[in-house]
Amino acid sequence: FYDEFEIGEDFIDQELLQSVDEMDTSMFMMDDDDFQLGEDEQVQVQFKNQPMIQQQQQQQQEIEQQEQYNRRQEERRNQQDETEHLKNAKLYVINNRKRKKISKADYPHLRKPMDKNAITLLRRVFPNMQPTPIVRLTAFEDTLHVKRIFVKDESRRSDLKSFHVLGTTYTMLSTQATAKNYTCATNDGNFGRAVAWTSNVIMKRTEPAIVYMPMDTPKKRVESVFQAGGQPALCSGDYTQAINKCQQEDRGMMISEAYQQPLPMLPGRLMCGYKVIVQELAHQLNDAGCEPTHIFVQAGSSLPAAIAYYYHLIATQKPVPKLILVESFFHPFFFKLLDNTQDMQAPPNHPLLGFTHGPQVKNTRLQGLHHHAPLLHDEIQLIMDTFDMFLRVFDNSVQRCMKLLFQNQQQIYSGETGAAASLTALIWSASYVDVRETLQLNRNSNVVIINTEGDVDTEFFGSV
Repeated sequence: FYDEFEIGEDFIDQELLQSVDEMDTSMFMMDDDDFQLGEDEQVQVQFKNQPMIQQQQQQQQEIEQQEQYNRRQEERRNQQDETEHLKNAKLYVINNRKRKKISKADYPHLRKPMDKNAITLLRRVFPNMQPTPIVRLTAFEDTLHVKRIFVKDESRRSDLKSFHVLGTTYTMLSTQATAKNYTCATNDGNFGRAVAWTSNVIMKRTEPAIVYMPMDTPKKRVESVFQAGGQPALCSGDYTQAINKCQQEDRGMMISEAYQQPLPMLPGRLMCGYKVIVQELAHQLNDAGCEPTHIFVQAGSSLPAAIAYYYHLIATQKPVPKLILVESFFHPFFFKLLDNTQDMQAPPNHPLLGFTHGPQVKNTRLQGLHHHAPLLHDEIQLIMDTFDMFLRVFDNSVQRCMKLLFQNQQQIYSGETGAAASLTALIWSASYVDVRETLQLNRNSNVVIINTEGDVDTEFFGSV
């Protein structure tokens, strides 16, 4: 005590100290039994405190009952709002802004990178690279009244089980002289995992890529970024806030679908990498003796723009296949850009999907289908100029299609933002008469779906 407070001897009462030393301290030493109350005393204390304890318990019960009542009321209101919302929901919108004729000059930021051959550069890194397979869904063709349905299975592209590795690898290889480190912002972690892996394995960077992700990103997807060699950085807010923080901290070259990094000719490089998928697809379908009439593709990346650029500005196929973009129901971007007068009512329930309008959760797992305004203007314009229809899908129907694809004769592992989303859109389109007529979806149709990701989140995939 003295040492702790550094009290000198001049400030100590020596007489008091001596009296304390001479004191018989045994009188203060007590056993544990000395602190135990007798039975009569216990009953008396308990009797005196019982009304107060009962009052506290009653108050606590009342508080818990009120909280439970409030929760039930809130759930009931949300359910009523959701039911009313879904009852009047519009899932389809025809693109009334599609142009009859476009040229490469209309998209100056995309023309130069998209005219390059990404395959040559990618094969230097992946000498054993082979086209991913196309799988035919024969079990669905008669049910949906179409001729053929093909799935381009990008889940077999690499160990990452995703198509993103093509875009990130090509982008980094073509800009490696100007980048010491890489960063990115991602909406569900899938793209960020590809950036982390490419930076670590292909580019051999000593510093891990910084991947900015929304706080509500599923835990398994955050872990997958770390396992790929990246450094996850969770941000409050949504994808847009992740992009802003990535730009503000400026810890390396930003590889992002948003293209807000002011690097010359960076726009279009991801598209050029993804163009490899479309080139493989066109060659494989040609070998199969058919041409695609409809392509369903998920939103959320530069892949839709790459498909549109290839078939409208590079390929010689005529007529050009009809393009359908699939978005998340609760977070559509292109859907909202179109006039409400062109909306179509939701289709009836389809036996493959069960009840279309089942209970929905606004905390959707379809973050990977979210497009955002920071997307390059040329890409937005290209999609608006070429796509025929935009539609929205629900979580529960997509999860049902994940199971249907897994039960296919040739199993397809599809994540929630993979082929399952586009298969859901195809089933809805086939079940709605007006949509079938608008898209000319019939017995002569060759439909293509792109499985952009496999069972990346193995835990969620297993639960489904």
